[in-house]
Amino acid sequence: MRRVRYAAAAVGAAAALAVAGCGGGGHGHGGTPTNSGASGTATAVAAPVSVSVMPSDVYARHLTGIVGVEVHNDGPARTSAVVALSIDVPAGRKVAVLSEVRGDPKADARSAWTPVAMAAAPGAKAGHATFTGAFSASLPHGMTLLRFELIPLYPTAAEGEKVPVRVTVTDEGRTLASSTRDASLAALSVTSADGPEGGLLHRHRWTTYAYTLTNESSGDFPRVGVSARFQACSQDSPASCETVNGPYLTADFRTQIDTGSGWRDVAGRRTLRLLTTALPAGSQHHFRLRIVPTRHLPHRTDRVNLDVWSSGRLRGAAQPSQAIDSLVLTFE
Repeated sequence: MRRVRYAAAAVGAAAALAVAGCGGGGHGHGGTPTNSGASGTATAVAAPVSVSVMPSDVYARHLTGIVGVEVHNDGPARTSAVVALSIDVPAGRKVAVLSEVRGDPKADARSAWTPVAMAAAPGAKAGHATFTGAFSASLPHGMTLLRFELIPLYPTAAEGEKVPVRVTVTDEGRTLASSTRDASLAALSVTSADGPEGGLLHRHRWTTYAYTLTNESSGDFPRVGVSARFQACSQDSPASCETVNGPYLTADFRTQIDTGSGWRDVAGRRTLRLLTTALPAGSQHHFRLRIVPTRHLPHRTDRVNLDVWSSGRLRGAAQPSQAIDSLVLTFE
């Protein structure tokens, strides 16, 4: 099963997938680092090493968002580099960080995540604190994609609240390169739970999926709507699920939602309107779906993308908040 979560204000899903799944190694890169975000800056202090910070995930207190750090090393391999982090948050707030420790690909070992000790100090900006920490990294010649998890341990005050993240790469005490980007905090999240059936989808009986809708902010959502849709995965993207040109399969599934007193059918050609609920500050709403293919589903379909998304407006906010959870389901 492949999961992608993102908020509407975040960058595109393609960038999120790159940070979520890519590893290191590869081609060289010349010149100073660039930064596609208007709010960020990147500076090469000592060529030929450059670094770019890529906060392209969803960041909220109930989520684990990944930040990518792309390092281009046109010089010799560096086995004892240090990646120093500096994260600015409102005073009295805290963040947690975990760095990735990749397993041996030859042994098919998965990545592990280890906590990074973060120390707080008064920030340069009034009313803010700066958390600093560091982890070691090996930088071979070429491109390396490092990753760390960023978890704000506090509710956001508004949709899209910015958290500046600065990364500085050093080696033997010498600064090689640095980059700064803003991570955007989400006010709303929807997440699916890994059930006992994982990402398997049954062809001839019901498959059930559980979800949690969360208000990640300190404000109230008077009304949040939750919808869903199904799309076919492209046969050209076996490792993911490219659906840009894929057909909608929503009407080819029978979908039901658990009302608490039984299962209710939800129908629609493209989009299914699942529920509407109020979400006070910090609250959650749990719900379950179950689906089964109908005889109209094309027999050649072997993978399906299930999108469940939520939309609502914080009380007094000018713009709505949106969040999505995408599951790639594979038929057993």
